[in-house]
Amino acid sequence: MASSRLPRRRALCLFCGASEKFPPSFRAAAEALGAGSVRNGWRLVYGGSRSGLMGAAARAAMAAGGEVIGVRPRGLIAAEMPAAEITEQIHVDTFHERKAVMAALADHFVALPGGLGTLDEVSEMMNLAVTGIQAQRTWFLDIDSYWRPLMALFAHFDSYGASRPGFEATYAAVESVDALFAALDPKR
Repeated sequence: MASSRLPRRRALCLFCGASEKFPPSFRAAAEALGAGSVRNGWRLVYGGSRSGLMGAAARAAMAAGGEVIGVRPRGLIAAEMPAAEITEQIHVDTFHERKAVMAALADHFVALPGGLGTLDEVSEMMNLAVTGIQAQRTWFLDIDSYWRPLMALFAHFDSYGASRPGFEATYAAVESVDALFAALDPKR
């Protein structure tokens, strides 16, 4: 497993899509998250792509003078353009290793809109939290109600008794970047 050479400070791990097809409101939220992470004293850990919401958040954080760490599986290097202008790029062998490195660097997880890969990432982080393996919470940035169907699925799980005790404490949904940072730093 790779490890970061940067000194440890609080970090947000961003899970989101690399698609260029998302609406402008999603890109604006990614940019606001990137810039807001710097303003609020967080470094950004993400999947390392320059495409889609990933790239938008990373560029905004770097433009604001922040630290950005990309974690990329070697198999994606040929298929997806890596972000060139970030603080550090960590290369790993597998997606599983990528999630482990990102989790080790993170204090909280944030999910912007994404697809199956994003769902895989947040599901694993929430499962690790509910089983007590890690304590980080996953925050869903619910731009334009993107995550509302997933929140309904979580409620459906609970209605059938399929959720472990404490599951509801592993995640929260917020509707704006400002609400996210207010929840992360309530005394600010």
